[in-house]
Amino acid sequence: MKRPILIILLLATIGLAQTQPKLEGSTVRYFASAGADKWSGVAPIETLSWDIDLKRPLETKFVATVRPAQFNSGNGIRDDNARNSVFKVARFPVITIRSLGISGDRRTILSGDTRQFKAKVRLELGGISQDLEIPIEIVYDLNDRSL
Repeated sequence: MKRPILIILLLATIGLAQTQPKLEGSTVRYFASAGADKWSGVAPIETLSWDIDLKRPLETKFVATVRPAQFNSGNGIRDDNARNSVFKVARFPVITIRSLGISGDRRTILSGDTRQFKAKVRLELGGISQDLEIPIEIVYDLNDRSL
């Protein structure tokens, strides 16, 4: 069987409140294929460690984890099949996304800003790693005290 191809395209809406990551609502959008089958969906970010200097956003570093068991394409039968036969979630329960570098607007991030960046990341799944470039969005709201 061919190995699955997984592309994480968007680490969407990493919210910041008082420079701490806010995971509620933070998701990974993925596109995957195995043989002739192709699908896409979203998964919540399970953990996120974050090192950001708002004055130097291009020095941002992060490590995020997602669980392929939480991938949701909107097609339950396909998702169950993909979890068991493609991603083998019982053997490989966690995907790690580790930043290697950020590019984009280097200006200070201010409260109320929403910024798009490109992140070079290392995707790690079941002992296999691949370097990718993905778009990320950072939303910063200093007034959000919900953490």
